Amino acid sequence: MIQCSEDGSSEEILDFYHYVMTGEAKNDLTKKINDAVERGRKNEMWRSDYIKERVILHDEREEGREEERYSRIAEMLERGKTPEEIADFCGYSLEQVKEVQEKMLASV
Repeated sequence: MIQCSEDGSSEEILDFYHYVMTGEAKNDLTKKINDAVERGRKNEMWRSDYIKERVILHDEREEGREEERYSRIAEMLERGKTPEEIADFCGYSLEQVKEVQEKMLASV
């Protein structure tokens, strides 16, 4: 049976939340999770795969940021803003803005 605290949260949920926030295992579930995490940290193949996945995710996020930046700059250029206005307003470098402008002109 799950016991609930005064605010309605179960003790197990609160212990899990505490584990996520602090890494301190307080009950059987969080101790099992912690043991699995420790085994994973010691497994070289898993660590290698994990690092590869982190790099891939980082690259994908960066690619997404680049696409978003390009879209924002292109939209502002289409609305008649100058590269200097865009760089000043958005905090992008003037080189970034001009690069987008050149790509847009080359695709016309």
